[in-house]
Amino acid sequence: MIRIIFVPFLGCLALASLVFAPLACGSSEEPTPSVIDDSISAPAELPETPDEVPKEELAEEVVPDVSAPAPVAEEVQQSLTAENAPELSPELQHALVFSVGTPRLYQKLQAMLIDGEFERRKSAGLRVDFAEVTALDVEQRIERTIGEFVDKNPDLDFWAQVTAAGFDEEGYRAEMRRNLQLERLYFPPNVEDWPTDLLKEVFGGEEEGSLYTTMVSKLPEELAKQKAAGQSGEIHPTTMQVFLRPHIFGHLMDQAEILYPFDSLPEGVCLRVNGKDAMTLDLLKGFADVVSDIELQRAQQWVDVVSKTRAALEEKGLLISSEDILALVADERKEYEGSVVTYEQIALEFMGFPSMELYHQYKQLRESFRKTLPDPFTEEALDAHLTSRLNFIGNGQANAEVILVSARDLDTGVWPRNASWEAARKRSENIVSELLAEKPWNEVLNQYSEYPARTRGSQPGMPQPQRGRFGSQMRNPLRQFVGENDFTDFLLGNSIADHVFFDAEPGAIYGPVEGVYGFYVYKLNSRSEPTKQPDWRNNERDGYFVRDDYLNIKFLDFVAEVLAR
Repeated sequence: MIRIIFVPFLGCLALASLVFAPLACGSSEEPTPSVIDDSISAPAELPETPDEVPKEELAEEVVPDVSAPAPVAEEVQQSLTAENAPELSPELQHALVFSVGTPRLYQKLQAMLIDGEFERRKSAGLRVDFAEVTALDVEQRIERTIGEFVDKNPDLDFWAQVTAAGFDEEGYRAEMRRNLQLERLYFPPNVEDWPTDLLKEVFGGEEEGSLYTTMVSKLPEELAKQKAAGQSGEIHPTTMQVFLRPHIFGHLMDQAEILYPFDSLPEGVCLRVNGKDAMTLDLLKGFADVVSDIELQRAQQWVDVVSKTRAALEEKGLLISSEDILALVADERKEYEGSVVTYEQIALEFMGFPSMELYHQYKQLRESFRKTLPDPFTEEALDAHLTSRLNFIGNGQANAEVILVSARDLDTGVWPRNASWEAARKRSENIVSELLAEKPWNEVLNQYSEYPARTRGSQPGMPQPQRGRFGSQMRNPLRQFVGENDFTDFLLGNSIADHVFFDAEPGAIYGPVEGVYGFYVYKLNSRSEPTKQPDWRNNERDGYFVRDDYLNIKFLDFVAEVLAR
């Protein structure tokens, strides 16, 4: 017999995370490109294999424990529009721009860098006439992009994907125009106009193995052959997007002075490029009309968690300055020089922060909190921590099944403008009602789970969601399936995946629980024992993981304590 355990609707969980495209702010690295590029890829869904699940009967004992959600801050009760955006606090405007607004921020950065390059060349008396782009040029490129997109994704709507990336059609055309301008600045239609010396500088010079010697220097001959064969003789947009444009923007960023609010910019300025400012409110007005109520609430949640945690640390006299944090980040970034993974990728892709700006805020709080702990951490504390977290650090696994009731469109990744959270809540309650009416778990999962069977566009051999039958997974892959990461932990102070991994009773059904994508009903089938015994004293890698996880758990406990006051 199993139990269905109702889990409280915790208001803070409804504000779980900002699931937005990341932006590498304040870095010389190329920011993660917006999907609004020359090709739009299908959205990544959640990454495994199904196990046979025995038929269960419903338990006689049901433990209801449903509390009302915490009230949403009054500031975010109404839908956001360009007209009422000025009424938001500067902190909330900032959070929106550096979360849901990151595609627009990246677009603005592109525009300012391109404008700066135009000005530089004009001042130097260099030609820029070949970089002119007409409306017809833009439409032809869009038609080509749509054709390629439809070939790869016949069941998806191109413009819906544009909307999912945070753009309307006008914004997308503006982005396409900028892309074409950039291409023609560095690769004019006439090969004889190519700025060879500049291309060598951008693409690594004539050293063996550089992108210039392996690709760029060979392009003129290849394009000539294409023209002779009756083809367009243009660099393919994918080549430009994947290989060439990132290096160009990286070079432009290296040559520019780029500052963000964490660099102590004046309030209301979200970006400064070579002394020219972009205003937070101006940028926010450009996308305010498409911000959903969930995105607005989650931005407010970010402001609340950061401000309260900061105030608690300031009260203790522990808050580290932004200058010192940026210096620490610069030192840590050096460890990734020459690595295939950049520091920004760790923060944005693995830890899940929507921008480096928000990561820096988090980093400041976490490093400031570290000062409350003994330095170094005591052996007794680390031994106790390893014991309590051995199933994670020692590569144990959990076999769980999860019914997802999503509040967002899983095809596009877009949150509907209004009321999708309440609609998902009601659907999840209906699912639990059917389980209470003794409908078999397998049947309910097959009928209602909104996890896909397979991830769209995934490579062969990649783990698949299998409608929520994940199979045996280590902790981090399980967290990826439910959409959790370091960023969501900071906002939630709780984790569905961690509950499954450490605390859930095998065979019990839990839910509905609010989480990153909506509501979850889940059960743990089994856990497997750790496969290794980490040696944090003598193994450097084990020592790093144990210490980092210890700090992380202590910090999250502190944040939860602050928010509970």
